[in-house]
Amino acid sequence: MKITNEKELRESIRSQIKALTEKATKLNEEKELDLDFDPTQLQGIPKNLQKLLDPNISPQRFMALDAEMDEKGTPQHQAFALLAFALTYADKDVKEAQMLLKRAIALGPKVEKMMASSNKK
Repeated sequence: MKITNEKELRESIRSQIKALTEKATKLNEEKELDLDFDPTQLQGIPKNLQKLLDPNISPQRFMALDAEMDEKGTPQHQAFALLAFALTYADKDVKEAQMLLKRAIALGPKVEKMMASSNKK
């Protein structure tokens, strides 16, 4: 396209800005997809664990199921719940979830010291 005057230049710039803005908006919308881990897609997951991991349950129901998992859940079920939450934070990317869990483990000693100093006060 050959631009011969200022009006054509301005129109060309506006159309390019509009196209780039639309493309950026589309990319942002794609980025904002929040992928929650869905345990119902897997076989052998206990019903109470499936309910606990449902992202659409009420806070009250979550608290009740979490207390039940804390009291009656096996270490394997509790570990699975932790992994499922990490997978949700990582938008179902297993490697990213593992990295988050490794970072959480590394924070353990620091949090332990913080809790100990908080209890002394």
